[in-house]
Parts: sequence; structure tokens; C-alpha cells
Amino acid sequence: RLLLSSYALRSWGDRIAAVVPPGSLTFVTAEDAAASGTACLADIAFMTREVTGASSPGNPSRDLSAFEGLLRDAPNLRWLQIHPAGAGRALYPEVRARGVRVTTASGATALTVAHSARGAVIAE
Repeated sequence: RLLLSSYALRSWGDRIAAVVPPGSLTFVTAEDAAASGTACLADIAFMTREVTGASSPGNPSRDLSAFEGLLRDAPNLRWLQIHPAGAGRALYPEVRARGVRVTTASGATALTVAHSARGAVIAE
């Protein structure tokens, strides 16, 4: 069971489903999990930018607070994939202490950053 936002499911659900054996993955949206009023039974979670994007340090958005609450209450959670390169949110050491593997997108934008830096040097 993969926990993700409705937006992430619409955006990447088909691509994710295409790379796993049929029937081996069930999608659970954060919105549906929150509405159920029961513990989220996800094994894997994918925290994407639209969940964290409107937040700032010390001032989490409603979406982020809700998603983090689901993660804290997910007894089967074993893996959390996050979109940024760094894992500095207070939640991450908390779930790691429960044995959850937290992986980042470190390096995912390396080529884009390199191109931007090169362009800035050339523009000088």
C-alpha cells in the first residue's frame, strides 16, 4: 500500500503502476486516509512537493500537518520517499527511530542545477 496525495496519484500513478507487478500495489490517497478516521495502513509513502510546498520552517501547512499525522499513525510504514535532497524535518528522525527508511531525491536535479550554473557563468 502506497500513501500519496491525490495530486501525485493523478500525476504519476500510471507510471508507478507500470513498473510493479500487476496487483502488487494499492494506492491510498492521503485525502482518503484522513477521511477514513482510522490508522493509515500504508507500507510506503511518497511525500511530494505539493504536500510540503506551502510550508515554511516552523510553520507547516495544513496539508503537510495532515500528511505527517498519517505517517505518525501508520503502523506498517517501512519506507518514506521525500522529494527534496535534504531530510531536515523533525518528522524524519522520528519515523527513522521506528525503523522506517527515509530516502531523498538527492541528485535528481543535479543536471538541471549544473546547466543553470553553467548558464550563469556564460552569461557573465
